[in-house]
Amino acid sequence: MKATLKGEDFEYSEISELILKMKEIGYIIGNNFKVGDGFKAGHGFTAGNNFKAGDGFVAGDEFIAGNWFTVGDRFVAGDEFIAGNWFTVGNGFLAGNRFVAGDGFKAGHGFTAGNNFKADFVMQLYFNNSYPYHCYISKSGEDKFLQMGCKYQKIEEWKENHWNNDVEFPNDGSIESNDRDFYICQAIKILDRL
Repeated sequence: MKATLKGEDFEYSEISELILKMKEIGYIIGNNFKVGDGFKAGHGFTAGNNFKAGDGFVAGDEFIAGNWFTVGDRFVAGDEFIAGNWFTVGNGFLAGNRFVAGDGFKAGHGFTAGNNFKADFVMQLYFNNSYPYHCYISKSGEDKFLQMGCKYQKIEEWKENHWNNDVEFPNDGSIESNDRDFYICQAIKILDRL
């Protein structure tokens, strides 16, 4: 593999070689760092705000990401992964034990977390095949959340505006949009009882 550091090309076969070279020349991974598909980071990797990674990113234990971390599908994180606020991940995300995410965490289908994930309650809802996406409700401390497909928000945000997906479910009186609105209301009733 090849990286360009301070204007010079550097060939490496393992990420540990790249990290050593970066330390050698005083290169720091800070904010707005981007990597492509298949990137692998070792134990204790830390990235600043706005870190973006492609599909298939694998991070070792104790990975720390700043705010606005975005990663594609099939992201695998080791134990004790900590993500800042507004962490967004695609489908097939697998997190190890003691995963912690800040406000605004969004995950696609197939999210799995190990022991001690920071949520008090998580439940998947099924709507007799009338709504085509996964739906989850969760509670963490006093905060309550609803995920309808890719839209993951606090319950207060859902109460303020059910019509937050104008592309697929506009407020147009269609059966699909009205069904989605009905299911949102049902999920809110469940969450209000928690």
